[in-house]
Amino acid sequence: MERLLKINEVSELLQVSPKTLYNWVCYGYIPHFKVFNERGHRGVVRFKQSDLDHWLEKRKQIGRSTYKEIISL
Repeated sequence: MERLLKINEVSELLQVSPKTLYNWVCYGYIPHFKVFNERGHRGVVRFKQSDLDHWLEKRKQIGRSTYKEIISL
């Protein structure tokens, strides 16, 4: 099983504040898991590295110099 990342780890990885991450989670912008204890209380947010990699790849922007090379093909 793939290790799940905590908010602070993803915050550091993406260089955004934990508050920003919580907002993204709230709006469903970033893939995440909500993990609850055995009583169903005190859920924590966790992330899979592979989900984050895929999410980032979908949001990759083509730079201007790369864009010009593609247009000229």
